[in-house]
Amino acid sequence: MLDRLIYDILKKNKILKDLVKFCYQSIFSILGRRKARLVTNLDVKEISHSFFGFHDRPSMNSINELLSHKMLEDGTFSGVIQILNIETSVVVWETSTECFSKQQASLATWVDDSTVIFNDFNGKPMTFIQNIVTGKKRKLDFHFYSISPGGRYLTSINFLRFGRGLEGYGYDVTYDSDFLADAKNYISSNAISDFIIYDLQNNLELTRFSMKDLLGKSSGLDINGYFYFSHSDFSPSSRYCYFLLRSSNRKFNSSQLFVYDLHLDNLIALDTDGMVSHLSWMSDDSLVAYCKPRGKNDGYYIFHISNLDVIPLINSNLLFDGHPHAYNENGFYTDTYPNRERRQKVFYVDLENNNVENLLELYSPIKFRGVNRVDLHPRLSKCKRFLTIDSSHNNHHSQLVLSVEKIHLQ
Repeated sequence: MLDRLIYDILKKNKILKDLVKFCYQSIFSILGRRKARLVTNLDVKEISHSFFGFHDRPSMNSINELLSHKMLEDGTFSGVIQILNIETSVVVWETSTECFSKQQASLATWVDDSTVIFNDFNGKPMTFIQNIVTGKKRKLDFHFYSISPGGRYLTSINFLRFGRGLEGYGYDVTYDSDFLADAKNYISSNAISDFIIYDLQNNLELTRFSMKDLLGKSSGLDINGYFYFSHSDFSPSSRYCYFLLRSSNRKFNSSQLFVYDLHLDNLIALDTDGMVSHLSWMSDDSLVAYCKPRGKNDGYYIFHISNLDVIPLINSNLLFDGHPHAYNENGFYTDTYPNRERRQKVFYVDLENNNVENLLELYSPIKFRGVNRVDLHPRLSKCKRFLTIDSSHNNHHSQLVLSVEKIHLQ
């Protein structure tokens, strides 16, 4: 396949890869535009000028309310976070934030059906946790990245370093001199760049890891690159938390996947040999990731934490990097980046029956590329009856709400 061949040859030269991709997509996208912009057999509702960002957290709670960053006609962020009732289209709550990135927005996240957490900035990083019914608000003096299912723990990273290491993930705000000085270092030993797990119940740090501390526990990382922390998430019971230490050298990113056991205070470095992109917890003992274990090709693999088993998933529909979101340990959703015709897909991977079902295909206009791309980022609602994705098929940001309940009743 042409797309896979180009990926394999150019994956370690981002500048050349993006140039070649733009050239051939400019030609083949003519074919992609001639097809229907959206193809699916699922019931679908579009929320226009809406953006969520990322795949490891639901944008929809269990009572049909959608968390959304309101986008303007020109594709920029309005500064407003909204919650809309999907059935009535009524805005039930809104607030504002200074934090927005083109790939993850403000990381606005449901804590429970009536509570939201999001990043903000007022001279310094802030996190707000707000009850949308009572209006009660809690402020933290740092930026969060992920929150545990029960709402007790959260993680924190430095978004200035994240944005400099990976374009499109930082916030366009004015940091103070300490942050700016630290961001100039290729690897930091400054506390503001540590990966932190915080206990909200007891108002204290549970643990923290510095970049330098973790270098000796990593394999496959480019030691001459620019280091930063990214992508973290808690397992269903909150016993484990995964996170990435990454190194960027402008041409490509290398990554090491870690899992921290909160019960045993134990850090595990998983075998990802310098390459891991996206992942999702399937159960408390297993996660699915697109990565490259030692001696193996890039692909989807299941990791078991208890015995460190690594199981490859072999299917012709799973050849390309995507954003997995697990239904349970027997299945997950994932997506694709635009192919040469600028077509993107969403799949459901049924591990019990060894089946990959194509649920949706859409066209992404070529202006949505590079840092301005709109990844589909499939994520289940809290009730698991709906799947939401971000889309650009109508030439603007929107969220699509797909009914998937029948898939799991088959």
